[in-house]
Amino acid sequence: TGDRIGGNKFFLGTAEVQFPILQETISMKGAVFFDAGNVFAEGEPFELSFRTDAGVGIRLITPLGPMRLDWGYNISPRDGEARSKIQFTVGRIF
Repeated sequence: TGDRIGGNKFFLGTAEVQFPILQETISMKGAVFFDAGNVFAEGEPFELSFRTDAGVGIRLITPLGPMRLDWGYNISPRDGEARSKIQFTVGRIF
């Protein structure tokens, strides 16, 4: 298609609020989040045209490490992109 994908610089910002769900029996929390960011190639100017999403998730601390299940909503999808996504992660994010 001729569209460039990727880059060697990026900006990422995340805001997340967690709240207890089942603290007495297991360490489970709910979460609400918002992400904004973009990737820039060498020589490409930094612009305030960020990609954004928002969503909800569950956080669980296990003997294997932290686990999370998130549903994210793509606020401004481009052609061919899904409107939402479910993601399961084991381990630390960053």
